[in-house]
Amino acid sequence: LAYYLTGSYWPSILAGFIFTFSNYHFAHAEGHLQLVSLEWIPLFVLCWYVVLTKPSILMAIASAATLVAVILCDYYYFFYCVLMGGLMLVWYGVQQRDFLFFLRRKHLIPLGVFVGILLITAGPLVFSLLLLNARDPLWGFHSPVKSSLDLLAPIIPGGHWYFAQLTEPFWSHLTVNIHESSVHMGISVLFVLSYVWLKRGQCRVESVRFWYCALIFFAVMSLGPVLHIWGREMPFIRLPYGWLEAVFPPLKLSGAPVRMMVMVMLSAAVICAMGFKMLLRESPGKRWLVVPLLMLLLVEYMPKPVPASQPLVPPYVRILKTIPGDGGIIDMVSRPTLALYLQTIHEKPVAFGYVARIPTSVRKEERTIKQLVRDNDYS
Repeated sequence: LAYYLTGSYWPSILAGFIFTFSNYHFAHAEGHLQLVSLEWIPLFVLCWYVVLTKPSILMAIASAATLVAVILCDYYYFFYCVLMGGLMLVWYGVQQRDFLFFLRRKHLIPLGVFVGILLITAGPLVFSLLLLNARDPLWGFHSPVKSSLDLLAPIIPGGHWYFAQLTEPFWSHLTVNIHESSVHMGISVLFVLSYVWLKRGQCRVESVRFWYCALIFFAVMSLGPVLHIWGREMPFIRLPYGWLEAVFPPLKLSGAPVRMMVMVMLSAAVICAMGFKMLLRESPGKRWLVVPLLMLLLVEYMPKPVPASQPLVPPYVRILKTIPGDGGIIDMVSRPTLALYLQTIHEKPVAFGYVARIPTSVRKEERTIKQLVRDNDYS
C-alpha cells in the first residue's frame, strides 16, 4: 500500500515495520489471535483505493476477495474496513467534485461487481449475525466506556512495552487491561506525522490529506463515547462514538472502541512512508535525522517478551482420560477457557466451554444447568 502511493521501497519497508511491530499488534498476541491477523486490512485498502482511482472489474474482484478474507479473521476489522471504504468514497467524490461518480459507467460496473460478490460471500455471515442478535440478543460484549482509548495512550507507552515499568504509573490506572490499552504510536512516528503535515505542500502524494482525515476520524472514534485522561473519566465531554452507535446499533455488539487504533496505525504508517521519503530527499544534514528517528523507533516498539507458561493438568483430567466411553463432561472446576484446553487431554465431549458472544437464551440455559449441578439435582 505504501509503495503504491510513494513509489519508494525503503520508506515503504519502514511503514510496514510501523504497522506490523506496533504496540497494538503485540499487545493482542496474548489471547486475541483473530486481532493479530491484521494482514488483510492494508491489502483491502490498497485494492479499494485502486478500484476508485483506476476502476476495473479485476480490482473489484480483488477488493471483494480481500474484504471476505478480513471478515473470516475478525468482524471488528471488517466493520473498520467498511468505514475506511466509506471515507474513501467521500474523499474521491470531493476530489472529483462529483458525489454521484459511482453512478457513472466508469465506476458503476466495477462497483456493482464488488457489491455482488460481497453479498454472495460475506453477506450471509453479516446478515445471519444481525438476524441472530435481533431475535436472540447476544451477550458478552464489552463496555464501550471502559474499553475506550485514553487520550494519552498513543503518547505514553503501555504495559506491553519492553520498559513498561517506567510508565506503570500511567497504564496501571487505565480502565481497560494492558492487552487493549497498549496502543503507543511512538514519539518518532508522531514527529514524522507532524513533519509531513508541515511540509504537505511539498508532498507528491495526492491523497496525503485523506490519510490525515482517516487517522483523525479513527482516533476520535477510538476514544469511545466518553473522554478518558490518565484513566479518569470525563463524563461532561461526550464524543462522536455515541452517534456512530445510534446510526449503526449492531456496533454495540463490539463495545471496544480502542481497537479502532489498528486503522490509526495503518494511516500513520502510510503517512510515515511519505515522511521518510521526503526526509531522504532533504539536504545531507537533514537526511541524517532519519538515523536517530529509526533508533528511537526501534526502542519505542520493543515489546515485552511474550510469556510462556506450563499449564498444570489436574489429576481429575487424567482420570477422565482413562474412563471408557464418550459421555459428556460438565466441568465447573476449571475456568471455561482452561476447560477447553483440558478437553484436548481427556478428549471427552464438554458442555459450555468458551465463546466470545452467546445468545441470551443459551446463557439462561447454561445458568439453569449450573444451578442444577450445584443443587446436586442430576436427574
